[in-house]
Amino acid sequence: GALDERITQLTSELAAEKAKLQEAEQRHLLELEQRQQQHDDSTRSLSEATAELEILRQAQTNSAGALDERITQLTSELAAEKAKLQEAEQRHLLELEQRQQQHDDSTRSLSEATAELEILRQAQTNS
Repeated sequence: GALDERITQLTSELAAEKAKLQEAEQRHLLELEQRQQQHDDSTRSLSEATAELEILRQAQTNSAGALDERITQLTSELAAEKAKLQEAEQRHLLELEQRQQQHDDSTRSLSEATAELEILRQAQTNS
């Protein structure tokens, strides 16, 4: 009887220990699954952040490239406009010089005609 009782007690303790062990194993597996999920979530977040960073870098590169292109285009347009303006200024100065020359020629001709008229008046008065 004492042996049977001891076997029953040990069997009961063994079953209790086995149940505790299975429970601990279940908790451990659950914890591992949760950690794996956190790891997966972190990895996914990291991947998403890396992808977003790459997109932003690309956008920055593209916008920098577009900005450089626009600056080059505007610089070119500005140089062309400046050249046109200088050309127009040169034409204007040339035109002014020609008008001044014509004015000088006209003034000289008028002076000569006035002098000739004065000579003729003098001659008329004298004769």
